[in-house]
Amino acid sequence: MALQHTFSHLKATHFTAPDIGRDYGVSTSDKEQILQKLQPVPFDASRRSECLPGTRRAIIDSITEWATSSPCEQRVLWLYGVAGSGKSALATTVAESLRKTGHLGAFLFFNRDMDERSHPAAVIRTMAYQLATVDQRIGTAIAGVMKAVPAIAHSSIISQFSILLAQPLSSLDALRNDEPLVIVVDGLDECGTADERSSIVAVLAEASAKLPSSVRIVVTSRPEADIVMAFKSQSHIIARELDITTTDNTDDIRLYFRHRMAAIRTRSMHLRFETDWPGESVINQLVKKASGLFLWASLASTFISGYDPSKRIVIVLNSHTYSGVESGLDGLYRTALESSGHWDDEDFVADFKSILEVVITAKIPITASAIDQLLSTPHGRPVVYTLSLLGSVLSMSPAVQVLHPSFIDFLTNRDRCGRDIWFIDRSSGNLHFSIACLRRLDKVLKYNICNMTLSSRNVNANVTEDVSYACSFWIDHVVDVKGNVLLLEECLNSFLHKHLLHWFELISIMKKPREMVATLHCLLEWVTKYCSHHLNLHVLLQDAIRFAQAFKGSFEEHPLLVYLAALPFTPNESHLYQTFHNNCSFPSIPNGFHRSWPDLLSVLIGHEDIISSVVFSPDGCYIASASRDMTIRVWDANSGVEVLPPLEGHKKWVTSIAYCPDGSCLVSGSSDMTVRVWDATSGIEVLSPLLGHTAGVTSVAYSSNGRCIASGSVDKTVHVWDAVVGGEVLLTLCGHKAGITSVVFSPDGEWLVSASDDKTIHVWDTMTGTVNSVVQIHYAAVTSVNFSPDGKHIVSASCDKTIHVWDTSSGVEVLPSLHGHTAAVTWVGYSPDGSHIISCSKDKSIRIWNSLLGTEVFHLLCDQDAGFTSLALSPDGKYIVSSSNDEMIRIWDANPKNVTIQSGDHEGSVTAVAFSINGEKVVSGGNDKTIRVWDVKSGKQICTPMQRHEAGITSLAFSPNGKYIASGSYDKTIRLWNVEAGLQMLPPMHGHRTWIQSLTFSPDGMCIASSSYGRGICVWDTLKGTLIFEPLYRPESWIKSLVFSHDGQEIFSVSHDHSICMWNTSTGIFTSKIDQSVYLQHVKEPLIKQDFNGWVVESATHRCILKLPDMISVQSVVSVTLGSSIAIGTSGGRLIIMHIPSTIMHENRSNKS
Repeated sequence: MALQHTFSHLKATHFTAPDIGRDYGVSTSDKEQILQKLQPVPFDASRRSECLPGTRRAIIDSITEWATSSPCEQRVLWLYGVAGSGKSALATTVAESLRKTGHLGAFLFFNRDMDERSHPAAVIRTMAYQLATVDQRIGTAIAGVMKAVPAIAHSSIISQFSILLAQPLSSLDALRNDEPLVIVVDGLDECGTADERSSIVAVLAEASAKLPSSVRIVVTSRPEADIVMAFKSQSHIIARELDITTTDNTDDIRLYFRHRMAAIRTRSMHLRFETDWPGESVINQLVKKASGLFLWASLASTFISGYDPSKRIVIVLNSHTYSGVESGLDGLYRTALESSGHWDDEDFVADFKSILEVVITAKIPITASAIDQLLSTPHGRPVVYTLSLLGSVLSMSPAVQVLHPSFIDFLTNRDRCGRDIWFIDRSSGNLHFSIACLRRLDKVLKYNICNMTLSSRNVNANVTEDVSYACSFWIDHVVDVKGNVLLLEECLNSFLHKHLLHWFELISIMKKPREMVATLHCLLEWVTKYCSHHLNLHVLLQDAIRFAQAFKGSFEEHPLLVYLAALPFTPNESHLYQTFHNNCSFPSIPNGFHRSWPDLLSVLIGHEDIISSVVFSPDGCYIASASRDMTIRVWDANSGVEVLPPLEGHKKWVTSIAYCPDGSCLVSGSSDMTVRVWDATSGIEVLSPLLGHTAGVTSVAYSSNGRCIASGSVDKTVHVWDAVVGGEVLLTLCGHKAGITSVVFSPDGEWLVSASDDKTIHVWDTMTGTVNSVVQIHYAAVTSVNFSPDGKHIVSASCDKTIHVWDTSSGVEVLPSLHGHTAAVTWVGYSPDGSHIISCSKDKSIRIWNSLLGTEVFHLLCDQDAGFTSLALSPDGKYIVSSSNDEMIRIWDANPKNVTIQSGDHEGSVTAVAFSINGEKVVSGGNDKTIRVWDVKSGKQICTPMQRHEAGITSLAFSPNGKYIASGSYDKTIRLWNVEAGLQMLPPMHGHRTWIQSLTFSPDGMCIASSSYGRGICVWDTLKGTLIFEPLYRPESWIKSLVFSHDGQEIFSVSHDHSICMWNTSTGIFTSKIDQSVYLQHVKEPLIKQDFNGWVVESATHRCILKLPDMISVQSVVSVTLGSSIAIGTSGGRLIIMHIPSTIMHENRSNKS
């Protein structure tokens, strides 16, 4: 049943692409480049052993005959047997035989010690790549699929099989008449754990029946329970046991021993063995001890081929005899170890155990030299010295690994290995290895480990194998330690408090920042369980997770942004900030950007227009978003990475999206009047567009059983569609007098609710399509409706700024209307447990209400000037995702802590900023009509806000002595203020016809020059507030900025067309147009400046110094610089003052030289 459930999605979504196999639009030159995007894992079979010629003939011939015979219903042959029975050699022999006859399509072989090669995620894409290289037709077909679905290599295994294999292979008519093509898969039991390989097993067990009859698959494995259950129930699979008790098998092992002993005789000719050495009697004894296991025969022969074969053969024959397959291997391993090591030497035993702990617990095989570096092996005793004595059980080419997984089973079972000096405890091994990794990193990690510069955006630093391994896997080893953690705890605490940011930097260099959040969560869980008393460690890890969530975009852009984007914007009261930040080394924000971690966890950036809808997948793993940019995007909810290319197909604004209940499909509605259904894992449309609406679709929803889709439209109707087959409309619901804004099914599927611009809500019977009730309780358009989880209540939101809750059956309100939003409410819904109501609004707030009392519990505020358009809650109720009109998706903590909110911010965007000449103060103005003055050193306001303008502030300037401020506004006036008193000094200055664009004081402070959004320049007397002469007009385009000459005798105006004009301040007469070189003599170029991408650069060299993090929308900020300080005003009303230390400025100049 579980397997059928796993595969049900494939059955439901499988379809045949109409043009596959015919015209792909893929040129030969492009094909290989496209196929490389499959990221195939290399499988080099050149070092694999085949069966000795003359052995295993019956089974080889049987498999080959089946594989190359005419089409038959049984398309999969599963060969299973115990460890050591020779399955791999058989598979290799069969594969090479098929390769020679042109029948081999792909050969994959797994080893649990080769994680990259044996990870289930790589199987289908590697299989597809090998098939594509064998047959040009298949290659063209698969390349065509890759071109159509670029992200298929990163989709689910089931989708990969359907799209990369089943569809292309089934579409090639010629393939059906060709000789069979065989795929050989060896060691399926070593392809991850049972849970990890479940999808691959399901595909090979069930989906393989969908392949053309000319495609065959040979699979070998141990008889693991999950594989047995999957394969033995399938009629199209031949299950064949590799029986090691047969006479043929015994004869083959005898032949094998004869061959190996003959080779030893030849190689050891100087020992003058008899021509039949060691004699048939000895060979028969060896055969008996092998107990039918080719692995035993191979390992024993390798052992015997040592320095003194005669002595060694006696050791093998005299070793304790065990009955059974497992015991036979164990006895051989004991013999090999006893004869190979110096077990009475403490140093050898210590080296053996430390090395084998690494080999057994390593997440991927590593070389002997890397192990040397990680273990800091004693001088004169390199790893290779110890391993050279263990050649009968270990391989060192190229990485160190056991010859067979059964050796690991032997060493990690105390009863089987029998001696403490051989026993390897995995937990202890992970303990020792994790400490080794931390100590290795401690030696090498430092700030800017690769001597990079921010201006070099392409980071291709070489990281040594040992450091790369330690950086990637130390946490994996830590969390595998169970108990006895005192030493590790101290090592971990010391490492993280010294190197956490250095580790972030190295992870960024290795291009793995998206993996940090999940990994750190695992580490935090481990610390909580085993180190609960270590408060600082616990708090630092909590900070580290928030740090990774908030700034992963910066880490991906450049490793040094860990320090030069993320750290300055980290809450200044957090343990992480206080541990690592230093004003002398890193940029600083006086008073902090935040004091404690905000409710906002992370920001997702990718859409290019307003985002209209967001939704969590039913399992909470993914977030889907729809936008006015006509695309749908799917994101990993944990890492924030896009898991698919943008889903494109709609011709206009995508207005709404929804997941089906099992998460396999997405439905979307658009202003292009269509509804589309997409495979959620591949991004492919699974149905033809649903057509029927005569105006834009505004809302879509799935029924709880996933069989129906509802869509609402501007055409005033609701349509109900068959979600499985699409096609015609099942129901058309008419009754609203204006466009539909929201539709939703009840949890039991009996009711469908629609909201409309006509201020009403309709409740429809889904069986009959009739209206059950009409509710009109709002005074403006209803924007959103949703059911409570139990279906008893309906909540609605409206442009009238209110939320109403009412009984589903009676239509009677069960709570007083919820008031709190100050603008239209755009979305409302319930928490998964029904205890809270969540809403968002154009007022930039998210509000959470008690669903029983109707009282507001708390609210979240966006720190950008962006109203919310949609919300979604994660299924576990822990997270809120929001969409807004600033093209950003935000993920919030749905259970916020007590956050210290920075005070004194503007209400609305900051629109103008200016420094005083001495750099001690900065002034900001905003759309809230206020002017605020801040102390640059402390970041605090130094006087009460100044407010007299009747519209937003557009420009600001300090007088030369810093005592006065001039302000310009959209109200077309200029005002003069006393900074110390915070009072307006003169009546407003009128003279401009449009809003004020630019302001500047004369060097003596006696005049102010101003320009407006037009072409007029006014010069004012600062004592009287009057015009000195009539407005000046000359430039052909509007003026961006003004500046006085050093002596105050001229005014220079810079226009939008880059022309520069000069005016005489005594006469007001236009003098001339001047060259930029003359202008620059009177304007001091700033030391630093901010560009349009959020980078702060050195003006003279354009060298990058720092970058604003993603949480700050750089398109809507204003900034001004003075020396090495920068003041940034955001669309959310924040003023950020940042100081850049001289060490960084010097570092940039040094790097340049």
